[in-house]
Amino acid sequence: MIENCRTKSLWLIMFMSVLIMLSPNISSADDNNFYIGVTGQGTPFLTGNADKQLDTMYKDAFGVGWGVGVEGGYRFAEFFSVQVGVGYEKYVGSTFEGRTFDDLNIIPIYGGGKFHILTNKFLLDPYIRLDLGAARLNSVESTYNGLKYKNWNDSWTFLLDAGAGLEVHLEPVGLFIEVKGRYLGSPDALSSLGDADSSWTLPINLGVRYYF
Repeated sequence: MIENCRTKSLWLIMFMSVLIMLSPNISSADDNNFYIGVTGQGTPFLTGNADKQLDTMYKDAFGVGWGVGVEGGYRFAEFFSVQVGVGYEKYVGSTFEGRTFDDLNIIPIYGGGKFHILTNKFLLDPYIRLDLGAARLNSVESTYNGLKYKNWNDSWTFLLDAGAGLEVHLEPVGLFIEVKGRYLGSPDALSSLGDADSSWTLPINLGVRYYF
């Protein structure tokens, strides 16, 4: 199942990349429709159980995550654009009820699209976005009374996020803020003793895009 999820997600990202590269003549806006962007991110966990056996939520097992990302995109029409991206996120492990969790590292890979509420002739560019992809989670262990327990293996999980953003165009760059809700599938547990749920997080992104 995880392998099928990863394969489908990678095919989607490849399709979006080809669309970005092969569609330079369909835009009705100006010439600077391609962009490359960098993002800084803060991400708290909202829901999900990191350990069903001990009823430990992700937000109790890990602190607020921070991360960085790189994204490329193409605005192929006045109100629509596509994007692909990759990131790195780190969540420092916490101690909850005497149990200490390892740090969690996540590498999201995604492709998606944006609907722009205004054309790119305006200074402000509010938009909504949707992304699909896959995320790699490192294996996580926890320690209790000096004994280590493996909660899950290295895992590829399904990724889905949706949210809204606002960009300020200062040609040839744009400054933006985004807030998204993100779903990640369950990591691959070794046994029912380390069974973990899927999770919802709230990524808050600040970044800059360069248009060319």
